[in-house]
Amino acid sequence: MGPRDDGYSNDVYGGGSLGFVTVEYSVPVIETIRAVVFSDSGFVNEDSWDPALDDIYSDVGFGVRLKLPISPLPLALDYAFPISSPDPEADKGGQFNFYLNYTY
Repeated sequence: MGPRDDGYSNDVYGGGSLGFVTVEYSVPVIETIRAVVFSDSGFVNEDSWDPALDDIYSDVGFGVRLKLPISPLPLALDYAFPISSPDPEADKGGQFNFYLNYTY
């Protein structure tokens, strides 16, 4: 997600403005496991203060949150499907992701 180098590499290199929002709904399955559904949307644009709405990427997905006895942070296991991807090269279909979740 973000602007691409138009030169030799065509790699995504980041940008000067970023916006991101996520909505997640979770329900307990058992004491240490929660099921979740979520939606994410965001953009990274080349120029500062450039929130171009035509560059928004969006996805929806589902996952689980596992509270492990060895870590105070829950392990998140997610699978997401892209809904909107302005860059066809970045759209690789559904993606699996895992990470140690954090709370605010």
